[in-house]
Amino acid sequence: MKIGLYCPAMTRIRGGIERLAADLAWAFDEQEWRTVIYTHNRGDTTAVTPVYDLPASANVVPLNFRDQPEFGDELRQAISSAGLAVVCVMDVVPAFWHFIRAVKDLNVPLILSEHFAPSISETNFRDPRVRRAAFSCADIIHLLVPSYADTIDFEDRERTHVIPNPIVPPLRRADAVGRDVARKRFINVARIHFAQKAQDVLVEAFSLIASEIPDWDLLCVGNAHNAEEERKFRELVERFGLNGRVMWDGGLEHDRLYDALSESQVFVLPSWFEGSPISLAEGLAHGLPAIGFEKCEGTNQLICGGANGLLAPGLGDPKSLSRAMLQLAKYPRLRLEYSAKAEEIRQERAKTRLLNDWVGLMRKAKDVTSPRLGRLGSGEMRYDNAVVSRLAGEKILSDVRAISVPGNTK
Repeated sequence: MKIGLYCPAMTRIRGGIERLAADLAWAFDEQEWRTVIYTHNRGDTTAVTPVYDLPASANVVPLNFRDQPEFGDELRQAISSAGLAVVCVMDVVPAFWHFIRAVKDLNVPLILSEHFAPSISETNFRDPRVRRAAFSCADIIHLLVPSYADTIDFEDRERTHVIPNPIVPPLRRADAVGRDVARKRFINVARIHFAQKAQDVLVEAFSLIASEIPDWDLLCVGNAHNAEEERKFRELVERFGLNGRVMWDGGLEHDRLYDALSESQVFVLPSWFEGSPISLAEGLAHGLPAIGFEKCEGTNQLICGGANGLLAPGLGDPKSLSRAMLQLAKYPRLRLEYSAKAEEIRQERAKTRLLNDWVGLMRKAKDVTSPRLGRLGSGEMRYDNAVVSRLAGEKILSDVRAISVPGNTK
């Protein structure tokens, strides 16, 4: 069997969706299946090397996704010529529509796998029903968190499956107390991207308390979203006079990332929005108490305030975040208590079991004999007219907009 996967940045950024795509390719290889991974190169024809190791049975196809009819033909041809048994799109709503257009006449079962919180994903279009219309086209819907299924139309819930992001269990547990280290540290693992991951909020928050905790540093790990984000990050550290206290290690190989986590004391993820962040789950699995914002959906599904970490009130507020950071920095007994609860996530996110669930999902999709898109135009589908109208337009994403987060004016 040959499976088609889409993830947004397999040749550009070591992100969570890319990690999952690589893990799936290895799991499919064990089944003697082949994988084709389609990814967005953003017009950079030099971006051809996968950011994660892949089995020989996996092939990466970088494409420049754009809202033009000729790209629809290009993507359709790429999928048709590959002879795929199943197509699985792992991203958010705009990407879903590219693949709905591409596979509608190919008789290939379609899995739509949403990787942002629904309340955020819906803001990608002026009309939030565009998300629901997309899901009506899917033969299988995949979500990351059980509560997200409540946002799916009742008629589509039978086809909805929840599989959390899997993690590799750490070999070495972090010492959240930091008994034997001269300098303790907060760690943030996310690509440098102020508009989503909010490292500007994090650096400012740390600047507010740095003088009160002189034996603490901040380590940021992750690729920069682009050169401009890197420049802004470095300038911010310089402006707050935190050179030597705030470090950035870029994107680390997995073993080195796990070393960095095991050598830290507190995990901080101040994102504006998430889906179900793998890096946060990995931090918790290391026994790191975690800090995030209470109004960040996705983050607040993993951090239970007062149990495995702290949820700072609000969203995007450096002062609120700094208070939570200061509380954990000053009270080692609290870190120890939260650490024990944090690592309970290891069983919930056991990699082997969850990848087996994905294998089962692919088998289920392959058994679909009459893909839903083959019924488009028959009037059977709830959003039939809306879908047909969108796909008939020269541009299918003319009403797409940047994701909107309340309070985020950046």
